[in-house]
Amino acid sequence: MPRLHHNVLSSVFFLYPTVGDAKAGRNAEGTGFLVSWPAWVNGEHVGNHYYAVTNRHIVDPKGSNSPVIRLNAKSGVPDFIRLTTDDWHYFDAGDDVAVADIALDWDLHDVALIDEFLFANHQWMEEHSVGVGDDVFMMGLFIDNEVQTHNVPKARFGHISMMAHQAAPVRQPHGTNNSSIIVDMHSRSGFSGSPVFVYRTVGADLTQLSFADFKVNQPTLFKFLGIHWGQFPETYKIRRNDKVREMKLEGMSGMSCVIPAWRIHDMIDTHPTLVSERRAKEVEFAKNPRARWQAVPMNEGRDSGKAG
Repeated sequence: MPRLHHNVLSSVFFLYPTVGDAKAGRNAEGTGFLVSWPAWVNGEHVGNHYYAVTNRHIVDPKGSNSPVIRLNAKSGVPDFIRLTTDDWHYFDAGDDVAVADIALDWDLHDVALIDEFLFANHQWMEEHSVGVGDDVFMMGLFIDNEVQTHNVPKARFGHISMMAHQAAPVRQPHGTNNSSIIVDMHSRSGFSGSPVFVYRTVGADLTQLSFADFKVNQPTLFKFLGIHWGQFPETYKIRRNDKVREMKLEGMSGMSCVIPAWRIHDMIDTHPTLVSERRAKEVEFAKNPRARWQAVPMNEGRDSGKAG
């Protein structure tokens, strides 16, 4: 596994039920990540919209009800985006994904973003023959080693076990049956909402293996593959003292489920509220093109960080 870039670590945040919990570094419920989305005015790229992305079951009141974001800051003291459950958007019959429009202060926040162009899509996957065996990793919250003073994401590593297939749907926490990419990567509570990346290093493509002429000139690959939402449950049968009687215990398997990046892209691209908010901000900027672009959340009444 090659060493990870600092920006990969900095794209992750943690989620809490309240600001008090976030300040105290207690009761963290899950992970999320930051996304940069291009803003266009009259065909010109003028800046970026900023989004927070996580699992719906983390922020939904019927789930973990933890809408508050904790971000690392350059001062070393964490900052908080005081979102409510109403600030997070999702499709009722869609994937276990929630998105919130946020603002970031580049003088304050020590963060990086996953750019829209880094999202894997069907075309890219086919062009590079990404599939079973390719390496993956994710960054997220390890609740047994939660740091109170700031976010310290932990990495977990694995590989693709099965590509998403409509013939093999997996039931998500809120009841939706949809296909997921299955990765052989251990996880546990806290990593829900973690970004998953696929990568390929030089010489890692075994389809090019030739004992007569071993090729090591394949390009390296790196893309955002999707969001981790959970693991397959597994039932264990334990026999006691060689008797017929068995005990059944439930646990989590080593197979993790990932909602593909292209479906997250489609949600951000088409959700009516997110689209209308983007257009409104871009229209306002077009009225005053000399003004510096600011990705300010539409609901300016909430305390959700400084504009930047």
